[in-house]
Amino acid sequence: MGILESLGNRPGIFSIVTAVVFSAFSGAALAAAEKEQSFTLYYSQWTKACIEASDKDLGGCMTAMEGRNDAGKLAVAAIFATRAGKPVLRIRLPLGSQLVHGTRIIVDANPPRQAAYIGCTQDGCLSDYELTPELRAELQRGQKLVTQSINASGAPATAPLPLNGRDDAANGAPKSLSAIGQSQDEIKDKQPTRSFLADPRQFLWPTVTATGSTLNPSLTYVKWTRFCLKGKDANAKQVCFTGKDGRIETGQPLIAAVLIEPDGEPKKILRITLPLGMQTSYGTRIALDDGAPLQKPYVICFPNGCMSDYEATPELISELKRSRSLEIQATNGNGALLKFSLALARGEFAKANEGPPIEPKAFEESQKKLQAELQKRAKPAEPSKGPLVRDLPWSPENAVAEAPSVNKPSPSVSLVRPQGRRVALVIGNSLYQNAPQLPNPSGDAAAVGAALRAVGFQSVTVLNDLSREGTLNALRSFASEAANADWAVIYYAGHGMEAAGMNYLVPVDAALKSDRDLSIEAVSLEQVLNAAERASSLRLVILDACRDNPFASQMKRSLTVASRSVSRGLASVEPDAGTLVVYAAKHGETASDGDGANSPFATAFMSNLKKPNIEIRRLFDYVRDDVMDVTRRQQQPFTYGSLSGRQEYFFVATK
Repeated sequence: MGILESLGNRPGIFSIVTAVVFSAFSGAALAAAEKEQSFTLYYSQWTKACIEASDKDLGGCMTAMEGRNDAGKLAVAAIFATRAGKPVLRIRLPLGSQLVHGTRIIVDANPPRQAAYIGCTQDGCLSDYELTPELRAELQRGQKLVTQSINASGAPATAPLPLNGRDDAANGAPKSLSAIGQSQDEIKDKQPTRSFLADPRQFLWPTVTATGSTLNPSLTYVKWTRFCLKGKDANAKQVCFTGKDGRIETGQPLIAAVLIEPDGEPKKILRITLPLGMQTSYGTRIALDDGAPLQKPYVICFPNGCMSDYEATPELISELKRSRSLEIQATNGNGALLKFSLALARGEFAKANEGPPIEPKAFEESQKKLQAELQKRAKPAEPSKGPLVRDLPWSPENAVAEAPSVNKPSPSVSLVRPQGRRVALVIGNSLYQNAPQLPNPSGDAAAVGAALRAVGFQSVTVLNDLSREGTLNALRSFASEAANADWAVIYYAGHGMEAAGMNYLVPVDAALKSDRDLSIEAVSLEQVLNAAERASSLRLVILDACRDNPFASQMKRSLTVASRSVSRGLASVEPDAGTLVVYAAKHGETASDGDGANSPFATAFMSNLKKPNIEIRRLFDYVRDDVMDVTRRQQQPFTYGSLSGRQEYFFVATK
């Protein structure tokens, strides 16, 4: 961490990224990832306070507790409050957790629940859990609430909170903020550096009040620069960094892009870093000139920013060297789109990346001088006027030089417009134990999962060859995710069947000797729909499950006069408003596995999924046409259900 320490208390984001990445290659970091952290926590009392929060997301009265470590730093905090009219449990954990894993909570020995992070501030990272009747009952009976996360080194971090006294505090009179502040002195003689409970407003996250607006901040940019570092260990590898950052008028860094190239490693990373306060559920989006946009989630947040990683393939690096500009897009806490343009023109990036690296000490000195000059030139209380974009070199000789003339803005690029939080569960059943195995579902599931991630789904769970118990557990876990999502998508590939108008998905351990076994060995479509029903905007269930049913003949032999009939394919459905159910083959018909690596339906779906600005109802029309063409009209996909005519839904939207 030498670079980080020597740059003072306001280094550039590029320097922070360098220090963080370089430390990950040390033996200490790798050793830390092998075991769970262990520490003693000191707790406040459960405390109730009420605030006015008309412009915030949590309002009314809240009940909270926090736990701190020996150094007095926050380890965990929980608050029970109301958000948008719904009761929620908000968990706050320290910065430095891996965001892609989200958080988990466990009440005593009950099944765990999982939720995504919604954002990070200087006080920590937040995730929300809907207080369902089931969770509320567990908390009322429970003795301990356990929170789980994954830290920066990849080690699990567990922090428990005792539930004793929570109900008494919630049902009692609220305390004043001054009284709450005094109660913090009782935390086992530990003096917290800052108490959340002394000001409950620190638990708040801004509401989305500016959706659709776009901000283009005025920044001062430095030129692309490359330098390399090597650890002191005998087997340490050299890591080279080619990066550029942009700062506001006071010199505070706001945006950075860094190409990270470990010596001898085939995998390279383009890391984008933005300040705290972004909506982490949206991730970041990048585009080179007029090329197709890419989207990735945030991986981690530190006090100096949140980071998002893109795999730097040889093709991407070549494009960086040829392109004029790198466009970066993110969504801030108020829902406004932020757009940045990092110039690549005149071969600046290529020259830096292919040329000799500068000495790290010279880099540090130039950073100090640049920071001092920017702070000296900053004019307090004078807002920025116009889209001024400056380029300052990182070379020591010119570190404090005046900025050149204003650059012309790079060509406009249509980047992906956020569609809210979107989650997906993808299941592929191939290895049936009591029926012929299917060649494609597992591969279809992997490919569809990757396609959904590529278009910006924040959480995609891909599972293969599930038993009935495994399927139900997956649906139960996904239901918790869907409750905090705008879109909930379930994609199933495998065997499915219909009996007496009821549709079932067939797990890999089903034997189905009789139609009576369906209710205890298969999973009904109704159970699948229930798992997605709490998503606030769109529920979508896609079934590539209409293949020839290998159980039908043996089940028919067991039928009596009063028994149900078993038919080809699946039966038609009438889902609730706001829900679409898509069959790979129309009701009563069967679907083909095809001769390729993926089924005709999966191939058509993935092909159309990535095309921008195709409304979802039209998209499945295109999927239907493509499948009918490739199967010579032997297979016709079909869509059931209806969506609001006042709202449009896009997998990829750029306008």
